[in-house]
Amino acid sequence: MPLVTNGELSSRLAASLYSSFVTQNSKFKIAFKVSRFLIKQDNPFKYKDQILKFWQDNLPDTPPGRLEWMMNGNPAGPSKWFFAFESKSGDLAGMISVMPKDLMLRGKQILAGIMGDLVVGQRYRVFGPALSLVKSVIKSMADFGFDFIYTIPNPDSRKLMERAGFEVLGELVHMLKPLDLKYYFQKYGSALLSYLPSSCLRFVVKALSRETYVSSGKPYEADSINEEFDILCQDIERHKQQITAHRNSAYLKWRFLDNPAGGFRVLVHRDKSNNGLSGYLVYKVEDRRIHLYDIFCKDEISVLSLISMLTHIGFRDNCIGIYIRLLEQNPLLPLLRKCRFIDTRDKATVFMYSNKPIDISGWDFFSGDRNI
Repeated sequence: MPLVTNGELSSRLAASLYSSFVTQNSKFKIAFKVSRFLIKQDNPFKYKDQILKFWQDNLPDTPPGRLEWMMNGNPAGPSKWFFAFESKSGDLAGMISVMPKDLMLRGKQILAGIMGDLVVGQRYRVFGPALSLVKSVIKSMADFGFDFIYTIPNPDSRKLMERAGFEVLGELVHMLKPLDLKYYFQKYGSALLSYLPSSCLRFVVKALSRETYVSSGKPYEADSINEEFDILCQDIERHKQQITAHRNSAYLKWRFLDNPAGGFRVLVHRDKSNNGLSGYLVYKVEDRRIHLYDIFCKDEISVLSLISMLTHIGFRDNCIGIYIRLLEQNPLLPLLRKCRFIDTRDKATVFMYSNKPIDISGWDFFSGDRNI
């Protein structure tokens, strides 16, 4: 066997390392990116000013009080926050949050995490910490007791979720019940029909809608959320066969009435036979548009009565339409179509991640199940 000098050994070792680097270049890049940033789960109030600045620069519609709301009052617990710091400078490079949410899965309470607030500073968006932040959330799922995590990323973050191992849960569809047909005819070029009197167009809306032909009880606007909502929600959850948000008066107060976004209103429906609550819906009015955030009812009649009342409010306040976002698998979708809600084709994909098999088909998911 020929002898190998130290110089030759060094040359061969260098060549071997170089070859390994060339053939595993992508792995080297990932390792480099991870080492460039320190990911830390921490109290968000330490970085309140930076969080508010991130929101101002990237999510300008975010109300300033949202951080306090996310950390205080949620019956499922405060939100978890992860921060990415550049290793050399120590500067905050990005952040992500996970809001706990209690759910009922066929009578059993489980815990989900709503992942959001993924923001990376402008100068760190190329080879930045976004993927590391998402993977840190995944690694911490068991520690926080999450059965699964879900998120609704913007189109730019979709591939990021797929790389992290998230799967598509379903499509969030955007439905519209037109109230001011004249507005839509003018907007979309039906000039001849736009000349019809508003009274005639309203008659058409009512005549074609399923809820017009229901008369059961008198819905009204609630001025508070009290223990009656606890009784209603417990009764509905007891009979639910699919997954649903765990609702009670404490959750509804926090989620809607205490929300710094403001403007949420609650309609309730009472049972004629015993005068007890049989359902509610949550909505707000913005820019002549009614946005529906949550519907929770014992039966179809209660849903239709509440939609009928909301339609009346829309006509009274000269609103152009009622809008609602819900998961395509939501059991209420067929009934809403009978009430002449139409698909606007404005969809968003809901992604989920779980370390174990979990059947969450048939989820009655609404905008109220998001973290905003």
